[in-house]
Amino acid sequence: MRPQRFRDHNTQLSVLFGSTHRMADLKNGLLLVAFASILYFSGYAYLDGYYEYYDISVREISPDIHEIIAHGAIFFFQIASKTGFVITLPLLSGLIIIGLIFEISNNFYFLLRRFIVFFGIFIIAIASISAHSLGLDQAKSDLSRLNPMQLSIFTEQNVIVNLPSPPNTQYKYLTSSPDTHFAVAIFQGGDRWWLVRFQKSDTVTLRVFQD
Repeated sequence: MRPQRFRDHNTQLSVLFGSTHRMADLKNGLLLVAFASILYFSGYAYLDGYYEYYDISVREISPDIHEIIAHGAIFFFQIASKTGFVITLPLLSGLIIIGLIFEISNNFYFLLRRFIVFFGIFIIAIASISAHSLGLDQAKSDLSRLNPMQLSIFTEQNVIVNLPSPPNTQYKYLTSSPDTHFAVAIFQGGDRWWLVRFQKSDTVTLRVFQD
Protein backbone atom coordinates (compact mmCIF):
# COMPACT_ATOMS: atom_id res chain seq x y z
CA MET A 1 0.00 0.00 0.00
CA ARG A 2 1.59 3.27 -1.15
CA PRO A 3 1.66 6.19 1.29
CA GLN A 4 -0.99 8.85 0.70
CA ARG A 5 1.73 11.46 0.18
CA PHE A 6 3.31 9.37 -2.58
CA ARG A 7 -0.08 8.88 -4.31
CA ASP A 8 -0.86 12.59 -4.09
CA HIS A 9 2.54 13.44 -5.60
CA ASN A 10 1.96 11.09 -8.53
CA THR A 11 -1.53 12.50 -8.99
CA GLN A 12 -0.10 16.00 -9.27
CA LEU A 13 2.43 14.82 -11.84
CA SER A 14 -0.30 13.04 -13.79
CA VAL A 15 -2.37 16.23 -13.89
CA LEU A 16 0.69 18.22 -14.97
CA PHE A 17 1.67 15.90 -17.81
CA GLY A 18 -1.80 14.66 -18.77
CA SER A 19 -1.73 10.97 -17.87
CA THR A 20 0.36 8.21 -16.34
CA HIS A 21 1.14 6.97 -19.85
CA ARG A 22 2.66 10.30 -20.76
CA MET A 23 4.61 10.22 -17.50
CA ALA A 24 5.99 6.80 -18.45
CA ASP A 25 6.95 8.12 -21.88
CA LEU A 26 8.67 11.07 -20.25
CA LYS A 27 10.66 8.84 -17.91
CA ASN A 28 11.66 6.52 -20.77
CA GLY A 29 12.71 9.52 -22.82
CA LEU A 30 14.83 10.92 -20.00
CA LEU A 31 16.44 7.53 -19.48
CA LEU A 32 17.27 7.37 -23.19
CA VAL A 33 18.81 10.83 -23.01
CA ALA A 34 20.92 9.77 -20.01
CA PHE A 35 22.16 6.67 -21.84
CA ALA A 36 22.91 8.65 -25.03
CA SER A 37 24.77 11.25 -22.95
CA ILE A 38 27.09 8.63 -21.49
CA LEU A 39 27.76 7.24 -24.98
CA TYR A 40 28.38 10.77 -26.29
CA PHE A 41 30.82 11.82 -23.55
CA SER A 42 32.61 8.46 -23.74
CA GLY A 43 32.83 8.63 -27.54
CA TYR A 44 34.11 12.20 -27.51
CA ALA A 45 36.73 11.33 -24.89
CA TYR A 46 37.76 8.27 -26.92
CA LEU A 47 38.24 10.35 -30.08
CA ASP A 48 40.01 13.08 -28.10
CA GLY A 49 42.50 10.56 -26.72
CA TYR A 50 42.95 8.90 -30.12
CA TYR A 51 43.75 12.07 -32.05
CA GLU A 52 45.69 13.61 -29.17
CA TYR A 53 48.35 10.98 -29.85
CA TYR A 54 48.75 12.46 -33.35
CA ASP A 55 48.64 16.08 -32.08
CA ILE A 56 45.22 16.69 -33.64
CA SER A 57 42.33 18.39 -31.91
CA VAL A 58 38.94 16.71 -32.21
CA ARG A 59 37.60 20.10 -33.32
CA GLU A 60 39.80 19.86 -36.42
CA ILE A 61 38.18 16.57 -37.38
CA SER A 62 34.64 17.87 -36.80
CA PRO A 63 33.03 14.45 -36.16
CA ASP A 64 29.25 14.39 -36.30
CA ILE A 65 27.16 13.26 -33.35
CA HIS A 66 26.51 9.82 -34.87
CA GLU A 67 30.25 9.15 -35.18
CA ILE A 68 30.84 10.27 -31.60
CA ILE A 69 28.10 8.03 -30.20
CA ALA A 70 29.33 5.13 -32.35
CA HIS A 71 32.80 5.47 -30.81
CA GLY A 72 31.17 5.54 -27.38
CA ALA A 73 29.68 2.14 -28.17
CA ILE A 74 33.07 0.97 -29.48
CA PHE A 75 34.63 2.05 -26.19
CA PHE A 76 32.19 -0.09 -24.17
CA PHE A 77 32.76 -3.11 -26.43
CA GLN A 78 36.54 -2.73 -26.21
CA ILE A 79 36.60 -2.27 -22.46
CA ALA A 80 34.29 -5.26 -22.05
CA SER A 81 36.59 -7.45 -24.17
CA LYS A 82 39.70 -6.31 -22.27
CA THR A 83 38.45 -6.27 -18.70
CA GLY A 84 35.39 -8.49 -18.82
CA PHE A 85 32.92 -7.51 -16.12
CA VAL A 86 35.47 -5.89 -13.80
CA ILE A 87 34.78 -2.39 -15.17
CA THR A 88 31.83 -2.96 -17.49
CA LEU A 89 29.54 -4.21 -14.75
CA PRO A 90 29.96 -1.10 -12.54
CA LEU A 91 29.40 1.12 -15.57
CA LEU A 92 26.22 -0.73 -16.49
CA SER A 93 25.16 -0.60 -12.86
CA GLY A 94 25.62 3.14 -13.02
CA LEU A 95 23.30 3.28 -16.03
CA ILE A 96 20.68 1.33 -14.11
CA ILE A 97 21.00 3.59 -11.09
CA ILE A 98 20.65 6.66 -13.31
CA GLY A 99 17.45 5.07 -14.60
CA LEU A 100 16.15 4.66 -11.07
CA ILE A 101 16.25 8.38 -10.52
CA PHE A 102 13.28 8.74 -12.82
CA GLU A 103 11.29 6.20 -10.77
CA ILE A 104 11.91 7.86 -7.40
CA SER A 105 9.69 10.89 -7.04
CA ASN A 106 8.75 11.05 -3.36
CA ASN A 107 10.31 13.92 -1.44
CA PHE A 108 11.15 11.43 1.29
CA TYR A 109 13.93 10.19 -0.99
CA PHE A 110 15.40 13.62 -1.65
CA LEU A 111 18.87 12.70 -0.34
CA LEU A 112 18.83 9.41 -2.21
CA ARG A 113 17.96 11.15 -5.45
CA ARG A 114 20.78 13.62 -4.93
CA PHE A 115 23.19 10.73 -4.30
CA ILE A 116 22.04 9.06 -7.52
CA VAL A 117 22.66 12.25 -9.49
CA PHE A 118 26.20 12.59 -8.15
CA PHE A 119 26.83 8.90 -8.71
CA GLY A 120 25.67 9.28 -12.31
CA ILE A 121 28.07 12.19 -12.80
CA PHE A 122 30.82 10.06 -11.27
CA ILE A 123 30.09 7.24 -13.73
CA ILE A 124 30.25 9.68 -16.67
CA ALA A 125 33.59 11.02 -15.40
CA ILE A 126 35.07 7.54 -14.95
CA ALA A 127 33.83 6.46 -18.38
CA SER A 128 35.30 9.59 -20.00
CA ILE A 129 38.70 9.15 -18.34
CA SER A 130 38.80 5.46 -19.28
CA ALA A 131 37.70 6.22 -22.85
CA HIS A 132 40.40 8.87 -23.28
CA SER A 133 43.09 6.46 -22.09
CA LEU A 134 41.78 3.64 -24.27
CA GLY A 135 41.66 5.92 -27.32
CA LEU A 136 45.27 6.94 -26.73
CA ASP A 137 46.38 3.31 -26.50
CA GLN A 138 44.43 2.43 -29.64
CA ALA A 139 46.12 5.22 -31.60
CA LYS A 140 49.56 3.92 -30.61
CA SER A 141 48.55 0.46 -31.73
CA ASP A 142 47.10 1.70 -35.04
CA LEU A 143 50.20 3.68 -36.08
CA SER A 144 51.96 0.67 -37.58
CA ARG A 145 48.76 -0.47 -39.33
CA LEU A 146 47.88 2.75 -41.15
CA ASN A 147 47.39 2.32 -44.89
CA PRO A 148 49.88 3.81 -47.40
CA MET A 149 48.62 6.72 -49.49
CA GLN A 150 49.60 8.67 -52.58
CA LEU A 151 48.90 12.33 -53.26
CA SER A 152 48.69 13.52 -56.85
CA ILE A 153 48.04 16.89 -58.47
CA PHE A 154 46.66 17.97 -61.82
CA THR A 155 49.00 20.34 -63.65
CA GLU A 156 47.86 23.11 -65.95
CA GLN A 157 48.37 20.66 -68.82
CA ASN A 158 45.95 18.22 -67.09
CA VAL A 159 48.81 15.86 -66.35
CA ILE A 160 48.69 13.87 -63.12
CA VAL A 161 51.91 14.18 -61.12
CA ASN A 162 52.51 12.16 -57.95
CA LEU A 163 53.78 14.14 -54.99
CA PRO A 164 56.76 12.44 -53.35
CA SER A 165 56.98 11.98 -49.61
CA PRO A 166 59.91 13.50 -47.67
CA PRO A 167 63.20 11.57 -47.95
CA ASN A 168 63.28 8.22 -46.15
CA THR A 169 59.60 8.44 -45.23
CA GLN A 170 56.31 6.99 -46.37
CA TYR A 171 52.94 8.69 -46.20
CA LYS A 172 50.26 6.81 -44.26
CA TYR A 173 46.65 7.93 -44.34
CA LEU A 174 45.08 8.83 -40.99
CA THR A 175 41.75 10.60 -41.51
CA SER A 176 40.03 13.51 -43.25
CA SER A 177 37.96 16.47 -42.15
CA PRO A 178 35.64 18.51 -44.39
CA ASP A 179 38.59 20.61 -45.63
CA THR A 180 41.79 18.75 -44.70
CA HIS A 181 43.47 15.37 -45.22
CA PHE A 182 45.61 14.16 -42.30
CA ALA A 183 48.55 11.88 -42.98
CA VAL A 184 51.52 10.52 -41.06
CA ALA A 185 54.97 10.57 -42.63
CA ILE A 186 56.70 7.59 -41.05
CA PHE A 187 60.50 7.40 -41.22
CA GLN A 188 62.29 4.19 -42.08
CA GLY A 189 62.45 1.98 -39.01
CA GLY A 190 59.14 3.34 -37.72
CA ASP A 191 60.66 5.05 -34.67
CA ARG A 192 59.92 8.59 -35.90
CA TRP A 193 56.96 10.18 -37.63
CA TRP A 194 55.53 13.52 -38.62
CA LEU A 195 51.92 14.64 -38.84
CA VAL A 196 51.17 16.21 -42.23
CA ARG A 197 48.08 18.23 -43.16
CA PHE A 198 46.96 18.58 -46.78
CA GLN A 199 44.29 21.10 -47.65
CA LYS A 200 41.61 19.64 -49.90
CA SER A 201 41.59 21.04 -53.43
CA ASP A 202 40.05 20.30 -56.82
CA THR A 203 43.57 19.87 -58.21
CA VAL A 204 44.70 17.37 -55.57
CA THR A 205 43.66 13.72 -55.47
CA LEU A 206 44.23 11.20 -52.71
CA ARG A 207 44.61 7.47 -53.15
CA VAL A 208 44.73 5.09 -50.19
CA PHE A 209 46.15 1.60 -50.66
CA GLN A 210 44.47 -1.01 -48.52
CA ASP A 211 45.70 -4.52 -47.82
